Amino acid sequence: LTWRSQQHDLIPTDRVWLLFRFTELLLSRTGVLGRQLCKAVSQRVESGRSRDIFPLHLLDSHECKPHDWSCQRWKLLRAFVNAAIGALNWCYGCRPSSPQSSRRTAAQRDVLQRLVSRCVDFHNRLQAPTAGSWENLTPDWVPLPERPEGPKYGGLCAAKVDVLPEAGTCDPMPCLPLAVQQLITNCEQTLFSDAPKGLDMFEDVADSERLEN
Repeated sequence: LTWRSQQHDLIPTDRVWLLFRFTELLLSRTGVLGRQLCKAVSQRVESGRSRDIFPLHLLDSHECKPHDWSCQRWKLLRAFVNAAIGALNWCYGCRPSSPQSSRRTAAQRDVLQRLVSRCVDFHNRLQAPTAGSWENLTPDWVPLPERPEGPKYGGLCAAKVDVLPEAGTCDPMPCLPLAVQQLITNCEQTLFSDAPKGLDMFEDVADSERLEN
C-alpha cells in the first residue's frame, strides 16, 4: 500500500510512477498521437507472420520483462513501453486498423528488447538523482515541496519586465550565473578596456572617406 500511495506524490520515491503518469497523459491527449495510442490498445492481431518490423503489436503479460523487475513494477513500465511502440508505429505511418501479426520475427524481437532496454535505462536515470541535486533545474512555477538552493529566477516577474517604466527597476544580477555577474561588474577592465597601444602609427581616416557620411 505504501508503494501504491506514491502514485499521488508530486515526486514519488519510485520514479516508475512518473513514467506511468506520462503514459496516462499521452493517452488522455486528443491530438493525432493521442488518438492513435488510444486506438492501439484495441488493435487487431491476426495469425501469421509479417516480414516487416512495423507495425509492432503491443507487449502482453510478461513478454520482454526484465528478470530483476517485479510484476507490479513491470506492469507500469510495460504501459510506458507500449506507448513508445504506438508512437513508433505512428511515426512509421501505420494506422491503428492495420492488421498486425501475432508471431514476431527475430528482427521484431530484437527491436523490442532494445526498446525495453532503453526504457529501463531512462527509468534508472530518473531514479539516480537525489533530493537537493535537481530542484534548481526546474522552473520556479513547478510547485516543489522545497528548493534547497532557493528560487531559480528570484522574484523576476515577466509582466513587470514587459512594462518599460518598471523594467528599469528590475535587477537581473541575482538571476545570472556568478561568472557572468563578475564579467559585468568588471566590464571596464574586460568589455571596455583601453585601446591597444600602437594605433597612433596609422593614419587617420578622413571624414570624406567614411561610409557613414
